Amino acid sequence: MSKPLKTNTREFVLKSYSRKELQFMYEIPVRTFRRWLAPYRESWGLKRYKYFSIEQVSKIIEVYGVPHPTNLRPFETVSDS
Repeated sequence: MSKPLKTNTREFVLKSYSRKELQFMYEIPVRTFRRWLAPYRESWGLKRYKYFSIEQVSKIIEVYGVPHPTNLRPFETVSDS
């Protein structure tokens, strides 16, 4: 079940995301994203999987914040409330 996080204009849906999707939303290069996650690799159980679990995405958001809502991909499902 996805949990929307409210922002000013849109909602960020808390769900499994790929590494590329998170990099796109944070607007950072691959090396920067790897550096961000390096200190947490063992404690968060991060491995070289294609997708991060909801729990892992939640931890990334706790440390680095919610990505800016305008960086959501066009195919992202956002409820109009």
